[in-house]
Amino acid sequence: MAKKSILITGASGNIGRTVSQKASKEFNILYLHTFQNIEKLIELKAQFHNECEIYIFQADITNNQKLCNKINDIISNKKLDAFVHCAARRSTDAVKLVSSNPELWEEVIKVNLLGTYYLLRAVLPFLRKASCGKIVLLGSIVSQIGLSNGSAYASSKAGISNLVKSIAIEEGVNNILINAVLPGPVEIDQSNFPTEYQQFRKKYYQEMKAQIPLHRFAQPEEVANLIMFLISDRNKYITGQEIRISGGL
Repeated sequence: MAKKSILITGASGNIGRTVSQKASKEFNILYLHTFQNIEKLIELKAQFHNECEIYIFQADITNNQKLCNKINDIISNKKLDAFVHCAARRSTDAVKLVSSNPELWEEVIKVNLLGTYYLLRAVLPFLRKASCGKIVLLGSIVSQIGLSNGSAYASSKAGISNLVKSIAIEEGVNNILINAVLPGPVEIDQSNFPTEYQQFRKKYYQEMKAQIPLHRFAQPEEVANLIMFLISDRNKYITGQEIRISGGL
């Protein structure tokens, strides 16, 4: 039986790490990406106890040429069965658009939207070699409902959702399925966030919790479970969708 492979970006983050842990039980080869936290990936790799082949790499997804070279070198001429994109940049200034920093706004769009575009261009040729390539892009519910004091992030995630629809049309002929998973608030480790952003996030989460019918936030494992279904052999027909996981919000 041919080995199944998956590439996961942002694998050192909360959701990316959880997807990686689950994928290690379903895939034979894991390509795990991070931008800065290579130590976390080394620790994560050590947890797998040779359950599968693990390749970890560090890359700036906004550098198109270096990113393509890195992915081409790692995957070489092999196929890729699944791609899960979790890497993202937040609107960490947490201010209204009129007071926002244009450079930070541009950086968020560059990472979240252009970075996604560069990644898709790099991985699609390898996914076309698989019998049924699967892609999941991690979006956000704010792409549909907006985000006060986070317009750059919300706009970039809306762009990702529309990218999914376009790629689903273009790549359907190659039997590639692509979807966006849109979580609401997720319970994650916030210790690495700037203080101002933590304060904004705490206030925002308190307001959102009152609106969520289940009156709690999603856990990373719950988001990862949905992603794992979408990239599994059980999914043969779902594509081009924005799938919310928001506790009924």
